[in-house]
Amino acid sequence: MTDEDFVTNKSMQSILPVENGPALAYLLALLNSRLLAWYFLRLSSVAQRDDFPKIVLKETRSLPIRPPDFSDSSGKARHDRIVELVRQMITETKQLALSRTDKDKDYYTNRCDGLDRQIDALVYDLYGLTADEIKIVEEQVK
Repeated sequence: MTDEDFVTNKSMQSILPVENGPALAYLLALLNSRLLAWYFLRLSSVAQRDDFPKIVLKETRSLPIRPPDFSDSSGKARHDRIVELVRQMITETKQLALSRTDKDKDYYTNRCDGLDRQIDALVYDLYGLTADEIKIVEEQVK
């Protein structure tokens, strides 16, 4: 995710914001969640046979992106919390890339892992997964 202008070619997919729609950070969280990774692995025959699958537009469009319910206070709160965690993740990831010592690398790696778990938990809640369903996803997507 970037706030800068850039040019893409036809081998890249771009997601643009929609007026009154979810923040791009919210979509980034869903697209990078363990749940949608698990779903994609079951959806795509390419993903099952390739270490670096090419994700085509048709497959992206078929992902079950759950829009936030802005009319419900808890739906808006979840959206806003996910966005905040993604912003923190972006900041911590940049710090990790700048880290020079093993201690700093470990610290930022642990911070990123913790943020990732929090985001995944909110995504599981958004999709209404049970503890048993979460266990299946967690065991199959590492």
